[in-house]
Amino acid sequence: MKKIYPLAAHSYFTITNKADQKRRFLRDNNYQLQFMYQEHFDATVVQGHLGNAQHEASKQSLQLVLASIVLQEETPSKETLDSFRSINEQLFKAPDPAYVQAILARVQSRVTPKTAHLWQYVLEHVNYNPALKASVIPDHATFRKYYDYFQKYYQSIAITGGDLIGGLERALERTGLAQQGWQVRLLDDAVHARIDHRRKRVVVGEHYHPRTSKAAERIIVHEVVGHAVRGLQEKMSESEGVAVLFEQLLAPRFKFRRTYRYLAASLGWGEAGGPRTFREVYEIIWRLMVIASRYSEENAKSHAFDECVRVFRGGRPDIAGMVFLKDTVYFAANVQVWQQLKREPLAYNEFVDIIEGRRKVLQ
Repeated sequence: MKKIYPLAAHSYFTITNKADQKRRFLRDNNYQLQFMYQEHFDATVVQGHLGNAQHEASKQSLQLVLASIVLQEETPSKETLDSFRSINEQLFKAPDPAYVQAILARVQSRVTPKTAHLWQYVLEHVNYNPALKASVIPDHATFRKYYDYFQKYYQSIAITGGDLIGGLERALERTGLAQQGWQVRLLDDAVHARIDHRRKRVVVGEHYHPRTSKAAERIIVHEVVGHAVRGLQEKMSESEGVAVLFEQLLAPRFKFRRTYRYLAASLGWGEAGGPRTFREVYEIIWRLMVIASRYSEENAKSHAFDECVRVFRGGRPDIAGMVFLKDTVYFAANVQVWQQLKREPLAYNEFVDIIEGRRKVLQ
């Protein structure tokens, strides 16, 4: 039987001491984060997998893991830093500065006298130029059309209320995936849900609890409908851009998704003012969260830490610019999906073909 091993870089970037590091970081403004990874985050192991990799994308992904492992050395060389960034950019592309400015402009529109001092901090640490912003919001008619399409399709499988794990299991049943051998696999941790196409599994940590039932429903739709039902897609942009679209179509009004994550990765990478460390990005993101999302300062700091972990995993939190660009794909690809749906409108049956994996949006 052929042995299965992970090929995607993020499979190696699971941080094992996140909870401990989060407590220390939030308690001490001078604390330097030190992330630890699982046993298979090992150069010898990854080299062995790289030697067996068949496809160029898999090879690049494993090369990024190797670059990440070397990056963890106490004083990595400039060549190591450049290699990590170069492979990142080849796999995921650099962030779009126009998208960064569009997000900042949207936050600015939410500033109040009470949060003006927070926005002033942002302006002092970010190069804000709204003249560069791009259009990232679908028009009302386009959004409403696909909202109606999705609701018509989704009503037979709608998963509302209850816990995440039970919801995932019901979704597999109602979509017919359970009858094809799909199962939910629980891990003894708090890892976010993800799809394992090869093993027909939805993998999730049993200690992972979304903040609200609506958040749980979005996760279920993203993973089960967006990935398991659609099937494995050749390009990550197609896969994630459409999966996020399905999340957005659960609500009758358009809402951005993965915005802070995109911005955190972009600011860390170097957009709007040069490369930044984990803490430098964190200090900007939590303030933006208080302004735009109405979080309390305490909650904003907690959520900002989590977003920054997503983009600095595998990189180095203490070295400016050493971010993992995978999470920029969600926001950027979603913008591109909406633009394509506007350019080439679809009939209902054509949209169902997208949901069920017979048609692509991004060619």
